[in-house]
Amino acid sequence: MSNNSNMSGLWTDYIRGTQTNNIVPGRQANSDLDRDAFLRLLVTQLQHQNPLDPMDDRDFIAQMAQFSALEQMQNLNATMTQGQAFSMVGKVVIGTTFNHASGQFEQIGGEVSHVVMRNGEPRLVVGGREMAVADVEEVFDVRLNQIHASILTQQSLSLVGRWVQSVVFDSDGTPIDYVEGRVSHIKFENGSPVLVVGNRDVFPANVTGIADGNIIINRNITTEDFGVTPIVGISFVLGEPQIVISDNRTIPLNSIAHLSDALRQEGQNITHGTVSGTVSAIEINAGRVYLVVGTGTDAERVSFTDFARITTPSSDDDTP
Repeated sequence: MSNNSNMSGLWTDYIRGTQTNNIVPGRQANSDLDRDAFLRLLVTQLQHQNPLDPMDDRDFIAQMAQFSALEQMQNLNATMTQGQAFSMVGKVVIGTTFNHASGQFEQIGGEVSHVVMRNGEPRLVVGGREMAVADVEEVFDVRLNQIHASILTQQSLSLVGRWVQSVVFDSDGTPIDYVEGRVSHIKFENGSPVLVVGNRDVFPANVTGIADGNIIINRNITTEDFGVTPIVGISFVLGEPQIVISDNRTIPLNSIAHLSDALRQEGQNITHGTVSGTVSAIEINAGRVYLVVGTGTDAERVSFTDFARITTPSSDDDTP
């Protein structure tokens, strides 16, 4: 089966509550008698009629009348098919069509963007692919952006009361700010949901972490210069993150993601090479994040970069 089908389990499930199989076996080619075939049969009958007993005029007129009626019906059907095709523009359709490249029947689903004519037949364009009107099996009078907006709203509402973190970027894609806090409520701007975190607005697509409590802010870290200190915030200097501690002092940080994931390991039992024990603290040294395993003179430090290469952090919460 080709991988070019633009079916999405997300929106098909949303529309009809089930995901559709991509291959439908047993479909048969159209075997209807068209007007060209009818005309060929009539000409063949005339060519091979018995010259001693030719076709009766009334029979010939009757057959011509049948041919004329068939042609009118086909013209009417073509007009109706075109009307059906244009009426589907902007709607979501699901159908099965034959893929000549793969030699298999495949299912196509999505929003009809426009209609093109191929040899007098209207073809629906769905996600860059074409399908005949006759191949359409289901039509939904709903637009995908409405579906996505509804799903995004549901996801946003589920975040109320939870802690989120987000990195804000400027127009050039450079990180300029860090937002973390509890989602108090949801508001809407131009129909799209926006998370309200304290006095800040956070767009759902920019959320980088979700938890049931503080992710980075107010968590303690250990530093060589300042000892154990709580994190007040994260700032950026020329796109590079800095940990902000008391008195607006800053500490370089190589990766916000490493810091978030390392803080999740605090209190967890880990094994890394010859080091085994409970993570008692998170240490920052020269921008790098370290796990402190054990306490006192027996404590050992493990670079979180090395630890993350071979160990998947625990998933006790939903923080990415």
